[in-house]
Amino acid sequence: DALMAVANTVPDPRCQAIADEDDALKQILELLTLYDNSVDVTMQVILTCIRLATNEEISVKVAAEGMPYFMRATAKLGMEDIDLLSLLFELLFHLAFIKENINIMVQHGCIKTLLAIMDVEEYQEDSALMMKAVGMMDNVVSADEEFASIVKDKGGKQLLRAVADTHPDDVEMRNAVQSTLLSMEAKLQSKAQDGSK
Repeated sequence: DALMAVANTVPDPRCQAIADEDDALKQILELLTLYDNSVDVTMQVILTCIRLATNEEISVKVAAEGMPYFMRATAKLGMEDIDLLSLLFELLFHLAFIKENINIMVQHGCIKTLLAIMDVEEYQEDSALMMKAVGMMDNVVSADEEFASIVKDKGGKQLLRAVADTHPDDVEMRNAVQSTLLSMEAKLQSKAQDGSK
């Protein structure tokens, strides 16, 4: 209940400032270690971090300090719980708006994990989960030529097409996938043009 209260108060900028002080964020993240078998606690911590990530400065701290915790939570609990995976993708989506955060995400294997999850047929069928995954991937490939290249090299284009094919009647999904593919192509072309100069 206390963690739920924290999650509900952090959207307020005054509460975000308090959470940014001292070791409050670290203490919140440590709950992922203390309660590493609890999906409920993990979801509340992730929800708190999503709300904290609306502040750009705190977002960078959430990524820098939290990524090892988030990846462990994904490996331990997230692969079996679609609701938790969905929250994790939502967090990564928000963090991916800041290029510095994407560097941290790449270093901690988030892109590889995202693509591995998108490759699971059961998860591909979950439209809401895939919308978050595609949105997060769009943020990543739009941020930098190198990130677009990493996603392409790891089979991102094929996975995006597979997700679109899994949802042939979902116009929103098809548009999101198409937008991500176009963003990726634009960054890759930019990289190719820079390389030819």
